[in-house]
Amino acid sequence: MIENTIETLAAAHRANLVPGKRELIGNGHILVRADNAPDSLRELCYAVHTDASDSFPSDWLYLMIGETLDAIAEHGDDFMADTSGTEDRYHVLASWLAECPDAAWHCDQVEDFGGSIYERLEAGYRGQWCNVGQVVLAELESELEECDAA
Repeated sequence: MIENTIETLAAAHRANLVPGKRELIGNGHILVRADNAPDSLRELCYAVHTDASDSFPSDWLYLMIGETLDAIAEHGDDFMADTSGTEDRYHVLASWLAECPDAAWHCDQVEDFGGSIYERLEAGYRGQWCNVGQVVLAELESELEECDAA
């Protein structure tokens, strides 16, 4: 039997986020929940949309959920130390700013801004990703506790 850990649970949930039909500019296909995804993944996605951003469903939030689950599966609860980005980061950040409903708000939250617009976009994206990551981690930890109690 496979031991339930934060990493295995994150990997299992990530496997249930599958490419959708539409594409995000510069980022490939959107992510959607698989038809047979567990209810706990739906609850996790709902928590991110309500607790991390207080917004309607967003393709970008699903992408961040997927990125976060990948990072947790690889690094465990130290996942925020992974600061790697995509190759075409300018294009991705511009698309995020144009398409994500609360991207501008996250960029406005960057304090003591003194760098380029690129650095502000990167910091805003990273801030939103960290918010999403905290909610995802809390949901996974709660789910693990439920599994251990059962």
